[in-house]
Amino acid sequence: MTFARRRRGVAGRNTSGECAGGAGLGCGTALRAVLGPVLRAVLAALLLAIPALPARADLALVMFERPGCRWCARWNDEIAPIYPLTDAGRRAALLRHDISAALAPEWELERKVVFTPTFVVLEDGREMGRIEGYAGQDFFWGFLDQILETAGKDDDG
Repeated sequence: MTFARRRRGVAGRNTSGECAGGAGLGCGTALRAVLGPVLRAVLAALLLAIPALPARADLALVMFERPGCRWCARWNDEIAPIYPLTDAGRRAALLRHDISAALAPEWELERKVVFTPTFVVLEDGREMGRIEGYAGQDFFWGFLDQILETAGKDDDG
């Protein structure tokens, strides 16, 4: 068995550009070439997993809607695609409910839902607040943030 000797350049550097036992510039380049895509893939997987984290089981945002509701359709176009990716979406899972269907028995609403869309934040099945109608993104996010600020706080303070 014979082994070919590698030719070494000035000061013992590997002129082939390959890694030779940790010496030379080729090693760092090779290491970055291998680890770079791996680290990017791991980072991407972690970032994609964040939206997949479940919302708190005790908080829910119930959207009362009906077929043909143009404001429901507008909300679906503007908010629905991004809602699960937001802090609010991670805190309160979105549940959709047809306004003409019977309420879930565990839901305790302060009053009957009349308009669509109506968004009700429930904590452990009890209404914490509601948004009646949809007048745009700023309106929706502003009111939802106010409701979610009070959700999860004890009655004592």
